[in-house]
Amino acid sequence: GRMKSIAAACLITGMQYRDLIFQHIFSASTKLLFDHASLTIFQRNDRTYKTDLLEMNPHVDYHITASPQFKGITIDSFQEPTDIVANGEPIPDYIFQEKYWKHRNTNKPKLILHPGNMPETELSTFLEPAFLKVPDKKVPVLDEALIGHGVDPNKWFCVIN
Repeated sequence: GRMKSIAAACLITGMQYRDLIFQHIFSASTKLLFDHASLTIFQRNDRTYKTDLLEMNPHVDYHITASPQFKGITIDSFQEPTDIVANGEPIPDYIFQEKYWKHRNTNKPKLILHPGNMPETELSTFLEPAFLKVPDKKVPVLDEALIGHGVDPNKWFCVIN
């Protein structure tokens, strides 16, 4: 049977397009294991395509994006901001970006996904794998761009290597 509910957080740390796609699909597939789940994605805005991939993941409930200068999101980031200040550490900039950080309990997830516990070999074990989807509002613009580059709409295909 399916599990009841969970609040999950996923640290998207990949830099290569392929790794980012995998991390999004794995986190979304994990969310689908539960009847009621929320998925928060944490990532750094250091690649132009990260925003596009985030928009293609319809399973994300919340996202928090840190500036490219932010050193990284670690397990230690999941503390109360006051605890971080008490430890003498600078408050990560993504905390201020999310208006409902504490209200949504995104700082206290029950499950934290990170590259170390999302092995690529396990993706095939999901009975109900998630899919990424280009948002409907972007399809006409992307179609026109492909046609503008001389691609025949009757012969479109995609290869990711």
